[in-house]
Amino acid sequence: MGLVLVGVGCWAFSEKNRLTEGVDVDSLQSRYSDVFNVVFDLTVLIIVLGVVIFALSFVGCVGALRENTCFLKCVRIILYRTFRLPLLLTNCSRRNADYNNGIITQQRR
Repeated sequence: MGLVLVGVGCWAFSEKNRLTEGVDVDSLQSRYSDVFNVVFDLTVLIIVLGVVIFALSFVGCVGALRENTCFLKCVRIILYRTFRLPLLLTNCSRRNADYNNGIITQQRR
C-alpha cells in the first residue's frame, strides 16, 4: 500500500507540474522555494505518507520474519505513539476548553 501511495503521488506530482508549468527546472525551484509550498502540497504529502507506511510495514515484516525483537519494538513504539497522539490532543483540548473559548471570545472583540 505504501508503494502504491508513492507511485500515485509521484504520478500526480509530475502531471500537475507538467500541466501547469512544463518541465522547466527553474520554474519548479521558484515554485517550491518556500517551505510552506512544499509542506502544503498534497502530492508531496501523499509521497511522504507512502514512504512512511512502506518503511514501517517493511520493518515490521522483517522483524516478524527474522524474529528481531528490536525491529518489532520499534514498530510497536511508533504505532503506539501514532495512535496515542490524537487521543492526547483531544484530551488536552477538552481540558482547556474554557481557556480556549475565552481566548476566542477575546479575539472577536
